[in-house]
Formats: sequence, structure tokens, C-alpha cells
Amino acid sequence: MKTLIKVLIVVIGCASCQTKEQEEIASLLGAIFERDVVRGDSVYFIQDAVLDWEGYQEGSQCDFEWLEDFMGSNSFNKIEVSTIYTEKDVELICNEIGKTYKFLPTQLHPQISLVAKERIDKMIASLEENVKRGGPIYITEEMDKFRYYEKLSKPIFTKNYRYAKIYRQSVCFPILCVGPVLTIYEKIDGTWKPIAGQNFYLV
Repeated sequence: MKTLIKVLIVVIGCASCQTKEQEEIASLLGAIFERDVVRGDSVYFIQDAVLDWEGYQEGSQCDFEWLEDFMGSNSFNKIEVSTIYTEKDVELICNEIGKTYKFLPTQLHPQISLVAKERIDKMIASLEENVKRGGPIYITEEMDKFRYYEKLSKPIFTKNYRYAKIYRQSVCFPILCVGPVLTIYEKIDGTWKPIAGQNFYLV
């Protein structure tokens, strides 16, 4: 009986953590796309989180020294990494980079539409195949619909959801047009605010 109670406590605790994370992801996405929503823009957003970050390769060095160097050059609103992260925080960040995740419709404003990664990949493959055959670069009606879309990594939260780190790519089909940008957000008075970041077009 005691064992069952312990199991239930763990299960309930895990469910609570997941709910908190989903709520914070929704709140962060609201801050990221706030300007688009205010302007009344329709945003297409890839459901599958970005796994590959510019400036980081799986299996390469990932520690406090790497992150300081990573965020130290060509950063906007440059800050000392040590003022917001401990070595334990950086270890968490390194472990979370590249983890798969699917964003949920419930996390997004109605103006933001989720698009399956496979749908975009299929259109890009079709375009590339046509070019290989010597054909023209022909943008179909469906391709034109996704002429601009967003890709994000799964947010990495630290300090009990005080800070969030997220990688973003804005795509003008079929190539990047803004970013990629790695941004650190801080929750200030209940609202996520960008406090520092790295724009890789400046590197």
C-alpha cells in the first residue's frame, strides 16, 4: 500500500511538472510572436522543434567555457553567462540541446498555425528534384502559402522557470531569411523578456 502511494505521488508530481512546462512554453511563445499577433499577421510555425543549432555539433564540447565563448562574440545585449547560469544549469542546457519535441496547438494564439515538418520537407524535395532535372524554379500555390514560416527549438528552462533559452529560424521558403538567433529570455513581472542573444548572421 505504501509503495502504491509513493508511485502515485511520483506520477502526480511528474504530471504537475509537465503541465507547468507546457504553460511556460505557451507563455514564452506568446512573447515571441506578440508583434506578429498585434499586427494581425498569420504565422506558420513548424510543429517539430529544431534539433540542430548553428555553432553546435552533436558530440562536440558543451560546457560552461563553451557557452561563455558561444554567447560572447557578436551577441546583442551582451551579458556575463556566469551571472545567470551555474555549471549545473549549463549541464542541463547541454543535455537538452537537440531533444525532439512537438509543439501543441493549445500553446499558440489562433493566428499561429502549426505545420508538420514532413509537409515542408516534401515541398522542398519536390522543388530540388525539379531543379536537378533542369526545370525552372516553379513555386506552386502551396509553396507560396508557406513562403515565410518559423522554426524553433524546444525552450530550455533554468532557475525554476526564471530563464529560458530558445533557438529560432525564420525561413523565406526555401532558405533562411532571418536568423538563426539564439535568445535568452528572463521572466520579469510575469512576462518573458529577451535579455541577450546571438545572431548567427553576424558571426
